[in-house]
Amino acid sequence: MLRSTSLLLVLGMGTGLAVGQDPLPDKVVVTYVIYDDPDATTPVVEMEVDLWLDPQSRSGDDVTWEVDRVLVRDMTGSTVEDAWKDTSPTVTGTTWTVTHADADNIDNDDFVDPPVITGTASPEAGTTGDLDYDLEGLTYTPPQSGEHFTNKTGKLSYVFTFPSPTPELDNNDPVWVEPLEIGWPT
Repeated sequence: MLRSTSLLLVLGMGTGLAVGQDPLPDKVVVTYVIYDDPDATTPVVEMEVDLWLDPQSRSGDDVTWEVDRVLVRDMTGSTVEDAWKDTSPTVTGTTWTVTHADADNIDNDDFVDPPVITGTASPEAGTTGDLDYDLEGLTYTPPQSGEHFTNKTGKLSYVFTFPSPTPELDNNDPVWVEPLEIGWPT
């Protein structure tokens, strides 16, 4: 009987990690800011894309993330005009494995090159039509004059197909990767 009680106590207090297994980092939200003209002296925000990432496994500094949802905001400067959410995005390879500089202290710099992510997002605000999207990280090479933005810079290939009559938006622009939001908003 004592043996059974001890086993229950250990299971109730355990961390769920195997001996020697690295703990998973917290869930994060990565935001990509797309500007109408990233080379302008004062670029204007055109779109924002949030990836809600949920860690699935870890081996050293390699963490496999599930893209739980994608939020897309059509912006006019700092004002949200329309917003969409996709709770079942399609990710090439199903998940996104990132080799972090330090998986115990993840940084937005680790997320500058997302895999191909596609889907149809449902309206959340300002619009009634769905948004089809296609995103892919590209290799960013800063111009000789230096990085486009003072924080982390990535490069996205993107296509947003808006509800009619708004045309498609596509480009391969440098984007600013905002500091990570640790944990998911409630």
